[in-house]
Amino acid sequence: MPRSLIWSLALTREACHLAERRAILEEHIPNDEKIFSLFEPHTELIDRGKTPYLIEFGHPILIIQDRIGFILKAQIMDHTTERHNPNKS
Repeated sequence: MPRSLIWSLALTREACHLAERRAILEEHIPNDEKIFSLFEPHTELIDRGKTPYLIEFGHPILIIQDRIGFILKAQIMDHTTERHNPNKS
C-alpha cells in the first residue's frame, strides 16, 4: 500500500477519534490536538483578534515591507506553540 494512503488512513482514524471524543463523550479538545485540515495537517488556528475574522486558519507568515509596500523579506513562521510558549528553551 502506498505511504500516502497509509498516512491518509491514519489521519482519518485520528479525526474520527477526535470527533467521537468531542461529539459523543462531550470532551473539550485542546487546539493543539485538533486537526484543522486533512490536506494540510500543519495548518494552524491563528487568533488574529481583528474584525471581521477574529480567528483564521493557515500558516503564520512574517512579512517585512518598506514604506511604499515593497516586500523586503517573507518567511513562514514556526508552529504557534513554539513561538508563544515562554517555558520552551
